[in-house]
Amino acid sequence: LLIPNDEMNKIYLLLKHNTQQFLIGLDLEIMNTMVVAGEFQTANNCLNDICSDIEEGQLSNEDKEVLKKMVAVNRANQLDNRSVSGNGSLRSGDSSTESTSATNDSPTELADESEDLWATWAHLVKNWETESKKQPQLIRDLVRQGIPNYFRTLAWQLLSGANQAPAHDAYAEYLRSNSPHEKAIRRDISRTFPEHKFFSEDGRGQQSLFNVMKAYSIHDREVGYCQGSAFVAGMLLLHMPEEEAFSVLLKLMEEYRLRELYKPTMAELGLCMFQLECLVQDQMPELHAHFQNMGFDTSMYASSWFLTLFSTQLPLDIAFRILDLLLIDKISIAFRIALAILQLCRIDLLTLDMEGMLRRSKDQEEAIELRGIRTENRLLRQRVECLEQESASLADRLIDKQVALAQETEKLINLTHDMSSLRELHSEIKKQLEEAYETVRDLTSKRAMDRLDIAVQADDACMIEHIQTLQQELMQSQVRETDQELLIKELKNRINELETVSIFFFVYSNVQMNK
Repeated sequence: LLIPNDEMNKIYLLLKHNTQQFLIGLDLEIMNTMVVAGEFQTANNCLNDICSDIEEGQLSNEDKEVLKKMVAVNRANQLDNRSVSGNGSLRSGDSSTESTSATNDSPTELADESEDLWATWAHLVKNWETESKKQPQLIRDLVRQGIPNYFRTLAWQLLSGANQAPAHDAYAEYLRSNSPHEKAIRRDISRTFPEHKFFSEDGRGQQSLFNVMKAYSIHDREVGYCQGSAFVAGMLLLHMPEEEAFSVLLKLMEEYRLRELYKPTMAELGLCMFQLECLVQDQMPELHAHFQNMGFDTSMYASSWFLTLFSTQLPLDIAFRILDLLLIDKISIAFRIALAILQLCRIDLLTLDMEGMLRRSKDQEEAIELRGIRTENRLLRQRVECLEQESASLADRLIDKQVALAQETEKLINLTHDMSSLRELHSEIKKQLEEAYETVRDLTSKRAMDRLDIAVQADDACMIEHIQTLQQELMQSQVRETDQELLIKELKNRINELETVSIFFFVYSNVQMNK
């Protein structure tokens, strides 16, 4: 381990009598686990939170020096952690399962292992179909070490099998439908990870979470909606889009026993509580007997652990690790985590009565809430700074806008005056245009009449000329007629003469014949 066990034990013993011993001790274990997994930033944040909590109490200088040493080691790891190379090769199963000892490995070596881990996961994700069949044990070992946050989006889909049966089309259809649970979902949305920026009021995550829970309540009408399932969906949405989160949620519900936990009867949850109680009785009989004597039922402290997968009791980074393990060990991991928590606090719990245990549970909730408030306060301070900067920027923009508005107003007044002048000019021009149109109409009418007169005159001239021509032809005809009459008379006279001569010859012929 990065933090030596003797120092962990020393710190833990120093904190045993602190009022927040349970949470701080658990945070140390969690932080240590995160360091082993190579998630140095998360471990450093966790350790800083622990130190902030402890500094509020009364610790000796020696104790503080131990904590400072842990912070220094952790920060050294953070600085030495290098970016991941995409050309790394897949490690063998033996090398992947070797544990790292702080007494033997330097921070640089741990950073190298973290780099190798990223390269390994990059290779696995790229070649999942073949590697999942060839080296399933290696994958289980790597998941137990912790999936790098960057790869969780794909790794959760691959481990759950959601990539093989995506529900995108069904999800879109569900969103177009109505659910009887919409009101309850809306009511609980603000209670789901309220300290997280993604799920803050009017944040992008609230609508996404509502969509996923609404879609599932329509998909599985027997289960409908259970508040605990919103925390599981929320963890998924922190790593992937709505459609993929819905697909993974379906797999978790159907193949990992979660659906049975969320049924309205909660019979499966009761069974889990009974199983956990039996495990406590078997492994920690003294603690079980103490709980029985105090009337402290298992469901009083463990039901929310199972329903939310510890996401409301532990930091989200650790809840993500638990979800990693759930995908390979299924619901049994919840029992192991629960037993580990009880074992960690066993000695202190044995000294508490019913009131003390209830107070301890309340202290846990208050400590969790306090961390949430601190986180929210930090985010609010950042938000205030951003808003102040934005306000200053907006003030400058407002002044610029006001100056521009004044200029535009002046331009508008000038344009209005020009428009009024143009309207008057337009009226005058329109009047002149109407007069011009009237003049054009008169001229057009007069021109038409003139054209008609000219046409009539032209027609008259043609008519006169034609009449004259006809008169000439008539005179010529009369002359010809006179000539014809004279010719006819001559011909008649000639005929008469010929008739006379003919008669004469006829008479003469007859006389000659008679002679």
